[in-house]
Amino acid sequence: MKLMNKNSNGFSHTAMKKVKIDGEEVLKPYTYTLNAGGVADVPKEIADIWLKIPGVEKYVEPEDLKKVEEDAKKELEALKKEVEKAKAAETEALKQVEELTAELEALKKEVEKAKTAKDGENK
Repeated sequence: MKLMNKNSNGFSHTAMKKVKIDGEEVLKPYTYTLNAGGVADVPKEIADIWLKIPGVEKYVEPEDLKKVEEDAKKELEALKKEVEKAKAAETEALKQVEELTAELEALKKEVEKAKTAKDGENK
């Protein structure tokens, strides 16, 4: 992930990196640096740490900005569709609640009529 440092301090982080030596993979320490006012491409784990520091931001190449904007628009459209589906589901659920409430009221009236009729027979 590319990061830009707008902070006046430079940063460095040492991490273990897999390197092939004589056809064998070994772990060796590797130091990543992000100079003040500079841009660096670092692994996500290190980027997550540095992004918590004020002044360190994700960096997008100007030519990649259009692609990022298009991706953001697609994601926004997908979210809008999800919201519409959720609203439709909510409307349907409210309609079912109203139907069930009306059905319950009708049943209550029938029970009341049955009680009244039973009470009239017992007298």
